[in-house]
Amino acid sequence: MSTWGVGEILKLSHYKYLELKARAEKFFKLYSDYFQLHPSLVRPDAPIGPTFRDYLFGTMIKRLPKEDALTYAGDSSFRLKEISNKIIQTDVLRLKESQNKWDNDLYKFIMEFDRWNNYRILPRSMQAPSAYERRTNKKHKTYIRYLHQIPDFKIKALVDIYWKGPKGKPESRYYISLVSTFFEDGYAVIPILKTDKVIKAITDNKIYIFETQDEADDFGLLTARFFEETINQKKGLQFWKRYRELIESAINYREINNMDFTSENLDMAFGLKRIPLHKRRKTKTKSAE
Repeated sequence: MSTWGVGEILKLSHYKYLELKARAEKFFKLYSDYFQLHPSLVRPDAPIGPTFRDYLFGTMIKRLPKEDALTYAGDSSFRLKEISNKIIQTDVLRLKESQNKWDNDLYKFIMEFDRWNNYRILPRSMQAPSAYERRTNKKHKTYIRYLHQIPDFKIKALVDIYWKGPKGKPESRYYISLVSTFFEDGYAVIPILKTDKVIKAITDNKIYIFETQDEADDFGLLTARFFEETINQKKGLQFWKRYRELIESAINYREINNMDFTSENLDMAFGLKRIPLHKRRKTKTKSAE
């Protein structure tokens, strides 16, 4: 059968099925090649501690989820990220610098396993580039959801501050899209001044800037319909292809794409403050009174 047909039977999107197929083939070869050369995962006298040894056995042999593997390692302090990162970095470096071929092969095995696995087992600073380009969707999804969550008062403020009226020459403008139910179509294209000061301010707000009105309009329409367009698997593939093309055409693509999109830093970018739950309850109680 075609990969499309198998994906439909397994109820997986096409790219996800291709990931699973590629991982299965890679792991089969990776494990076969390694265990044809060595009788066990870790050399008995390998220069690593028992905690990391058990962690490797948990993740690579028993295929435990990361949290379970951290527990399987048997050291409660290993569950603390600062401690586990330090132990892993130290022991992986020992394998890499060892004069023993078995240790060196294990180092290469760990690095490839981490790159191809469906979750990372190494600290971020040690990770090789992921074998799966589409995993960046998670970052994009977080960003798009936050575009939908910018409150109307912030949207209005951005329009008031940066909107460039029709009097200016077209060549003196760039364009941005703001997504909000405040607008009739769910989004609006806003012309802005083509100055370093404005570009920096918009970029600090983590908003993509486009050279043409058509690109900004396409981006606004696409992100405004994000939830509808990504329900269907085939439409989702088309959505992400077009989304990547658009953001890569943005003049501030490199600056924004290199940022980490997390709830905390996006809140800061949009000047938002999360009100603690107990304060929200207190406010509701007073309003009811």
